[in-house]
Parts: sequence; structure tokens; C-alpha cells
Amino acid sequence: MGQVRAVLRQPEIVVGTWHAALAEAPDLTEGEVRDALGRLDPIWDELFPAEQERIVRLLVERVVVGEVGAEITLKLDGIAGLARDLMARPAETRRAA
Repeated sequence: MGQVRAVLRQPEIVVGTWHAALAEAPDLTEGEVRDALGRLDPIWDELFPAEQERIVRLLVERVVVGEVGAEITLKLDGIAGLARDLMARPAETRRAA
């Protein structure tokens, strides 16, 4: 999971996620997507295992383990959905306060 979290910070993943999310949120900026994906790291250890599993299933299409390492195929639509969820959380927190 640490490798998946590191992949989410890569510029090409941020840009791909941004492009996937633009269909539903045309005013979304690349910076907002980058910030949203960055919110996953600090909260990951606080999530229940069932929620961690849901997120992994949302993000990862396939994992192939070979002799020299693992190849992880991500779902850009799933990453975009996660980014939208993470962007919505601070607004929900402010309204609840």
C-alpha cells in the first residue's frame, strides 16, 4: 500500500486524475487534485480496515507479482473519485463545526 500511496504523488498520476475528473468538475484545478490526493497519507492509518480495503479496490485494477517486483495497474476513474471524496471532506468538517 505504501507503493500505491507513493504512486498517487507522481505528477503523471495527478495530471491523469485531473483529466479524468474534469468531466464531472470542469472548474477543478490540477492543484486541487494534487492537494486532495495528498490528504490520503495523513488519514490512512486512522481509517478502519474495511475503508482501507474499499479505497484499495477503488484505486487498484490489477497487481502482477514477478521475480523482479510487482506491477500495479491503477484505475484513473477510481483515483478521480477518491480525489473528489477527499476534496469534499474539509467542507463537510467545516459545516459540522
